[in-house]
Amino acid sequence: MNYKFALLALATAGILGTSCSNNSADAAGNVAAAADATFTADTTASVLNWKGNKPFVKDYGHAGTVRLVSGELTLDTADQLASGSFVFNMNSIVCTDAAMEQQYKDKLVGHLKSADFFDAATYATASFDVTKYEAGTLFGNLTIKDSAVAVSFPATLVVADSTVTLSAPEFKIDRKKWGVSFGSTGIVGLAKDQLINDEIALSFEVKANRAK
Repeated sequence: MNYKFALLALATAGILGTSCSNNSADAAGNVAAAADATFTADTTASVLNWKGNKPFVKDYGHAGTVRLVSGELTLDTADQLASGSFVFNMNSIVCTDAAMEQQYKDKLVGHLKSADFFDAATYATASFDVTKYEAGTLFGNLTIKDSAVAVSFPATLVVADSTVTLSAPEFKIDRKKWGVSFGSTGIVGLAKDQLINDEIALSFEVKANRAK
């Protein structure tokens, strides 16, 4: 009887040991699966668009793009946006006005890169750091000319198996908050046709791939 009992106890211990081992493996697997996922921006497929205009000159405005240098998005275990950061090359500003001759596009871009506006020679990059994404609104800090200002705007997050797309329809920022005041509508004595709207319209689409 004692011998049989000992064999039974050993068998039971073995089964329990195997069960515990499998549970630990499952637990470890679950933890691994629950880790946050990081996505790296595809700089060739991502774009930031801008628009500016003169408020007192009918149908006067310009549009263009700025190139994304780098970017990263992190999703939590529920596929919600947990964090993100992007860097833009201010020397990559281009004008995309279809009807504008190239020499005038170059002149406009040169002025935008100058100290009158974004001083790209001194401040080569701008950046955006996500602080929160909630109910379709993206919150973060936009840094231009080394000045970080909190902004928020509507945005859409689309998550696939290995890709994420974060996009925002047109929203506006007040350039004066970043010390860009050339031709501001608040300047007294400047002719109306020389005034430039303080608000810049922006929109963007960032496509990112799961980091390997």
